[in-house]
Amino acid sequence: MTLHIGIDIDDTLYSFIDILRPYLNEFTWQNIQFNEITSFRLSDTWNLQIEDVKEIVRKNDLYNIWSISQDIIKKIKWFEEKWHKVSFVTSIFLYNNYNTEIYTKNFLLQHGLHYPLIFSDNKWITCKELDINLFIDDWLHNLKSIILHSPTTKCFSIEKPWNWDREINRIWLSEVELSKITKISSLLEID
Repeated sequence: MTLHIGIDIDDTLYSFIDILRPYLNEFTWQNIQFNEITSFRLSDTWNLQIEDVKEIVRKNDLYNIWSISQDIIKKIKWFEEKWHKVSFVTSIFLYNNYNTEIYTKNFLLQHGLHYPLIFSDNKWITCKELDINLFIDDWLHNLKSIILHSPTTKCFSIEKPWNWDREINRIWLSEVELSKITKISSLLEID
C-alpha cells in the first residue's frame, strides 16, 4: 500500500530548539537546559518576542548550522524507495521577512531532500486536502487537530520535553486521542 507521509521539519528532522537554546540563554542571561523547556513556543520558556528569536537566528546564521543527520535522510529516501509519497509540512516562522520559502527549500535541497514543501498553520487542513495517511510532528497540538479533523491520518509524535511531559495537561488530550498518537524518539523508528 502506498502512503502519503507528511513530515514536520523543525525538531522533527533536526534538533531546532536544542541548537538554538545556547543562543537564547546567552541573549536572556539564563541557563535553561533542554529538559527544562516548557513549550515549543520559545516565548513561554525564555520570555522573548518572536522578533528577538528571528534576530538571534539571523545574527548567528543558524540556518547554516542546523543539519539533518544522514540516518534521517536515508530513512526519508527509504520511504520513497518503498513507493511512498513524502511531503514536508511546516509552519516555520524564522525568516518571514527574509523569504522563508527560499531558505527552507534551500535547506532541504542542501540535504538532498527534493520533496514537496507546504507551509501551513493548520496542518490538519493540509492532511485532509492532500490525503496524508501518516503524519510526523513534535507538537501535540498539531497532532490533536489532525486526529480530530483528519481521522484517517495516523499520527506519530517525536518525543520532546515540551510535549509528552508538559503539553498533555495543557491541551487536554483524552485517552482516546492519546491512543491515536504513537510516541517515538526519532523518525527512524517508523517502518
